[in-house]
Amino acid sequence: SSRFRARRPSRLGRRTRTRPAAPALHPLFLNSLLPKVPPLPDVRIRTLGDFDNAYTAPLHGFADKDDYYRRSAAKPYLRDIAVPTLLLNARNDPFLPARFLPTANDVSPQVCLLQPEQGGHAAFVSGGGRGHLRWMPQTVLRFFELASDGD
Repeated sequence: SSRFRARRPSRLGRRTRTRPAAPALHPLFLNSLLPKVPPLPDVRIRTLGDFDNAYTAPLHGFADKDDYYRRSAAKPYLRDIAVPTLLLNARNDPFLPARFLPTANDVSPQVCLLQPEQGGHAAFVSGGGRGHLRWMPQTVLRFFELASDGD
């Protein structure tokens, strides 16, 4: 289906994704962030919630971590999805515990929930060893194949 046709990257995009150019741009990117990042407050941070409360929320204009979590959550909008969508969440994600993952009651019929036991926050590797990252791309491609069969 034409919905999934990849767009040709811009000239800048092609240049920044090449191996020789990318390392040279990293220091420029990091230096551009420094003026935007305030120093960490003098508080004891023991959890991700503490960090979000002391740093992430104020940096991005939220009152506190609860305001940040509430206003940036996608879950309230999952029932409104109108196109085939794969929602992939590992049940062992350290940042999003399984008890907070959406259920079939939280999503529209267009959403395919896939919640494997393993995968961490962004790993989803298969097989053994470094560089063996086929599981997620293969799963996503299979979803696109099935979704486009319905067109």
